Amino acid sequence: HSETPYLISLGLEAVGNLANDEGNRARLGASDAVSLSLSLMISHFEAVPVIQLGSRAIAKLAIGEDNQVLLKEASVSDILVKVMEKHYDIEAVSDQTLRAVYELAKHCAANRTSLWEAGACEAIVSCI
Repeated sequence: HSETPYLISLGLEAVGNLANDEGNRARLGASDAVSLSLSLMISHFEAVPVIQLGSRAIAKLAIGEDNQVLLKEASVSDILVKVMEKHYDIEAVSDQTLRAVYELAKHCAANRTSLWEAGACEAIVSCI
């Protein structure tokens, strides 16, 4: 895998674009795109484009129910809360992270609970 934030950003943007299609969302989940996206966000936490496009990819992967268990098992709630706490003042990042939280909360009761436990309620308030 690339260590270049620019190439990682392009890859995460591609994941987000492909995840617009329901069939692709399931394929991406099966191909480990969920854990890879989150891992890249963690390892490049200071690279704003990586965080923005990673959050967008997570938001797209979270649409529907296909990847909800994978997202929960990968501690997505904790990661998104950390992103909101760190990058709350960057509108492009907040926009995509809030979209990810919205999709997670909309489609899965377990992720709603996980988000609450991770401190998402307070983090959301800091973003708006």
